[in-house]
Amino acid sequence: MIEYLFLDIEWNAKNNSKNISDWEPVQVAAIGADADLKAEKSFAKRVGLKDIEALTENTCKLTHVQRKEVAVAKPAKEVFGNLKQTFSKFSFVVVWSWETYQIYRETMKREEIQLPKHRVILMQEILQTIAVEEKNPIGFEAALRQAKVSYRPWMLHYSKYDVSYLYELFKSMYIKYDGRTRDDLCAVNPITRKIHQSDCRYAAGKNAVEMQGAKKFVFSGYKPCRCCFSKDQWQRFYWKKPSKEDRKQQKVKRLRLLPLTDNNIEKICEAFGFSCNFIADMVSITTAAGYWRIYLDDDNVRYVMHANFRVNRSTASKRGRIKCNQGFHNQNLKTHNFYDVVQYIYHHDKKMMRAKKKKIDVLFEKIEKELAEQ
Repeated sequence: MIEYLFLDIEWNAKNNSKNISDWEPVQVAAIGADADLKAEKSFAKRVGLKDIEALTENTCKLTHVQRKEVAVAKPAKEVFGNLKQTFSKFSFVVVWSWETYQIYRETMKREEIQLPKHRVILMQEILQTIAVEEKNPIGFEAALRQAKVSYRPWMLHYSKYDVSYLYELFKSMYIKYDGRTRDDLCAVNPITRKIHQSDCRYAAGKNAVEMQGAKKFVFSGYKPCRCCFSKDQWQRFYWKKPSKEDRKQQKVKRLRLLPLTDNNIEKICEAFGFSCNFIADMVSITTAAGYWRIYLDDDNVRYVMHANFRVNRSTASKRGRIKCNQGFHNQNLKTHNFYDVVQYIYHHDKKMMRAKKKKIDVLFEKIEKELAEQ
């Protein structure tokens, strides 16, 4: 029997609207798990739009979909109908945030597909109770890092993978939290679905039952009592908001791991302020100080060629017209990672430009000195 339905949806917001009536799903994925959190079934489909012209460039970029894929995808009524057949009954829907559930509920309602009776569990909300400050919600990727859930950064916002990450995050945190709160005595009210501290004045009702280890019920839709809620009594992980330096390092790590598609190569070059051109398996970069040619072998750099600008009368007019490898030399690098190579180019040419600037400054100082002596 399916107890938990883990769900992720990527959607297109028409004209980037924030109104849910203008949202349409383009991807949906789900994993069904039993009461012991063992995965039993999975589902993943692209979803066609009613008007393909409403698909925004931002949606294509963020959710890894192409216009031609959405154009031939099955309509929402068929896809969500198949989703209902695959998971006809479940007790809980687990989503990362409320927006995901909203688009799920609204799509099912719009397509006149009846939802089974269930409760909603927001993973982000659980983490605000057990790991982070309530007024400081954590992002999905940051939560995966903090929980040490393995993921591929370039596959985020792809429902097929996000739902798997969500499942692993939920399962991992449930096991860890259960282990850390197993001896905590609480009062549980199954009618109000609230969890109270034993000495809370609202824990004295006839429906409240005292038990150990009840705090794990937050993973089943129960809420801590607002009256007796205490950060120290509930939080067990104390995740800190990543610093600016942490975010910078994570961005670098993400870029270093990207597969070398044309879009990703451009993204890496843009991070250093470079533009690039592609010729077969070669990436050409022109900087303020010279030419660079990076030869690739799949996702690795084979070798790098470099040519400086020669600022003199004989070669100044030849800029942009160097033929083949004329004037180029092999640049011996110890790395085969494309990001590291572009980073090397950035620092190499920055150093060169600084040296040239110093030479010019010395020249002007010499001229000024000569003029002063006349």
